[in-house]
Amino acid sequence: MWRAAAEQGEQVAQYNLGLRYANGRGVSRDDAEAVKWYRAVAGQGMQGRRRYSGCSMQAVVV
Repeated sequence: MWRAAAEQGEQVAQYNLGLRYANGRGVSRDDAEAVKWYRAVAGQGMQGRRRYSGCSMQAVVV
C-alpha cells in the first residue's frame, strides 16, 4: 500500500515507508532503505524537509 504511493512521490507515503523500514514494521528492518525514503521526502522541497527530515534523522539514529 505505502510503496506504490511512495514510488509515485507521495510525501506522506515516503515518510511512512521510511518509518516502517526503520522500525521493522511489516517489513524487515533496513536502515539503508529507511534513509532512502527519508531522503526522497526531504528532496521534495522546503516543505518536505521542514516537515520530515528532523524526524527522519532522529528515527534512524535511535
